[in-house]
Amino acid sequence: MRKILLVLLYLLGTAAAQAATPLQRMQQLVDYVGVDYPGAVAGGEVVNPVEYAEMLDFSRTIQDLAEGLPVTEARPEIRTTAALLNSLVTARSDAHQVSEATGKLRQLLINGYDLAVTPARTPDLQRGKALFAQQCTSCHGVEGKGNGPLASTLEPAPTNFTDLDRYRQRTLHGLYSTITHGVNGTAMKSYAKLPDDDRWALAFYVGQLAPTDLMKFEGKQVLLAGSIALD
Repeated sequence: MRKILLVLLYLLGTAAAQAATPLQRMQQLVDYVGVDYPGAVAGGEVVNPVEYAEMLDFSRTIQDLAEGLPVTEARPEIRTTAALLNSLVTARSDAHQVSEATGKLRQLLINGYDLAVTPARTPDLQRGKALFAQQCTSCHGVEGKGNGPLASTLEPAPTNFTDLDRYRQRTLHGLYSTITHGVNGTAMKSYAKLPDDDRWALAFYVGQLAPTDLMKFEGKQVLLAGSIALD
């Protein structure tokens, strides 16, 4: 697993608004809960009431959305897992349990509804960097640390994309989905008016802000070693 992550790190370093459908919204919220729950609850105690209120709202919405999904063989297990996730969040359960539930739910949605979770073309990181500077720094800060000029006025606070713990829980598609649809009840608006390639470029750019240069270098070495082994 570590080798796969390192390869991905290397690849990341080198490589009119639309409404989300219920399935897209559910997928987005699953990713959001998986990433942000550890910042809301620790040791069975609420450490950030605003974040926890969001987690409760989102987990209930996920369960509601699961009930209305199109009928497939995967739907019963999706509904069961969504109900479990809601109960875990409500009980202020350990973050590891919540992460396991969101990871399982994410995979069930992808497999059960044949969801596309990768870009059609290789994202342009330089384009993503330019878009971030134009669109995102007022909230997220120039370096993506969540400390832009408006950050102190926002609740919940803007995402710190350099946080390694949150980075390890995030998916690139989750970032893309948030950029596309925004997040209800927060200052994160939809950027669906941007072309699809631009939204993916932004997702890949912010997705590689947390790893260090050393981590990216290690990823390159693993990739090269793998290429040699395949020859």
